[in-house]
Parts: sequence; C-alpha cells; structure tokens
Amino acid sequence: MLQAFGPFMHKARKTGKARRSASRGTSARPAEDTAAIRAWAKENGYSVNERGRVLAEIREAYANAK
Repeated sequence: MLQAFGPFMHKARKTGKARRSASRGTSARPAEDTAAIRAWAKENGYSVNERGRVLAEIREAYANAK
C-alpha cells in the first residue's frame, strides 16, 4: 500500500501538530448568561429559539438594557 503513495510523496508537505477545536458543549459564554438572555428576549418581544446561537443583535440589546 505504501508503494501506491510513492508518486505523491515528493509533493507532500509536513504539517504542524493538528490543532483541536474546543470540545462541543463549551463556549466563551456561560450557559446561565444565555438562559438569562433568552428569558429577557422573550419578555421583550424578541423571537428566540430554545436552543442554538442567540443572535448578536439580541445579545447587544440585552447588554444595553442592563
């Protein structure tokens, strides 16, 4: 099998160590903040999903309201 790669080996390049992204379920913002933002958004007439990313527009409005 290694012989099959022979013609391509001279064009190959080394890569650095692979960088791993943060594991799923972690974010820069704590879940409590997101939950508070969602609750505030619903009380103030914004349409927000129960899961997923909260729009930057809503986060900004929340921050300005504090």
